[in-house]
Amino acid sequence: MLSFVPLHLSALERSPQLKSWVESWWPDDSLEWLTHNDWFATPHRGGNFVWTPPPAAADAALEQLCRTQLKRPSSTSHIFIVPRLMTSRWRKKLLKACTFYFYVPACFSIWNKTQHEPLMFAVCLPLSKHRPWDLRSTQHVGELERGLRPMQQFDPHGSRDLLRKFLVTTRKLESMPRSLVCDLLRPDDMGQVPS
Repeated sequence: MLSFVPLHLSALERSPQLKSWVESWWPDDSLEWLTHNDWFATPHRGGNFVWTPPPAAADAALEQLCRTQLKRPSSTSHIFIVPRLMTSRWRKKLLKACTFYFYVPACFSIWNKTQHEPLMFAVCLPLSKHRPWDLRSTQHVGELERGLRPMQQFDPHGSRDLLRKFLVTTRKLESMPRSLVCDLLRPDDMGQVPS
């Protein structure tokens, strides 16, 4: 049964080329890839971490990710990569914790058709020093999400470029004065019903 539904294998174990793709859009070489032995201690010191739990252990890994975010909200970044299996146990909590998320369908070289289900990426960025601190509902993230949705169907390389540009811009926001970042950090009204 596990050969058809590999609940015990992480995305990285199922597709090793995933690592080079993620590192190609992260702005620097500071990513630390966590194993299941690292979940309980390593992220609590701060840094940029990639979590690739198997679907059967995703809820335990997510619990540790949330604790790390509470402990170090302005000094840690996380990328949570998991196949879309057993989502009823962890998806709602992950979507509350992350800044943005996207899916990679099973039809590319980094995640091919033999994987059958999409791959979920959730990115948790540190809090900003500008209001609204959490970038989740801002126009800056909204533009990224609207750009990623159609690109997933065609080209992971185009998505890579879009993600890299977003992350570089996000880092620049921290060094800019508040008056210059107001437009990017205003609430994203796309999809809202006007009053």
